[in-house]
Amino acid sequence: MPDKFDNFIAGVQGGRRNYETMVNDPAKEKKPVGRTRKAAAASVTPEERKALDDIRNSRRGRKKPGDEGAAYKRVGFECREDLLESFDIIPYKAGKTRKELFEEALVYIIEKYS
Repeated sequence: MPDKFDNFIAGVQGGRRNYETMVNDPAKEKKPVGRTRKAAAASVTPEERKALDDIRNSRRGRKKPGDEGAAYKRVGFECREDLLESFDIIPYKAGKTRKELFEEALVYIIEKYS
């Protein structure tokens, strides 16, 4: 008859019935979370990387000179991985942050469909 500890372990460990099976089960390999940016990192020169890092750091937490404080809202969505892999290199080549590029794309879409 299982005791309270075994019931607790079964609940926490996703069906493993007791401490013995928890300890002696072989470890499962973890899948990598998210996508990797190896392709973009391989094709970016150190100068491009430094230029984009400088742009990001120069504006971190501050508005651009002369900008009015705009109201922002977080946007999140899933996207095809092949599109994101192609997009990863664009901030380095354009010298703009991902946020600036997404805002530029939204402006283009709004102008096109409005």
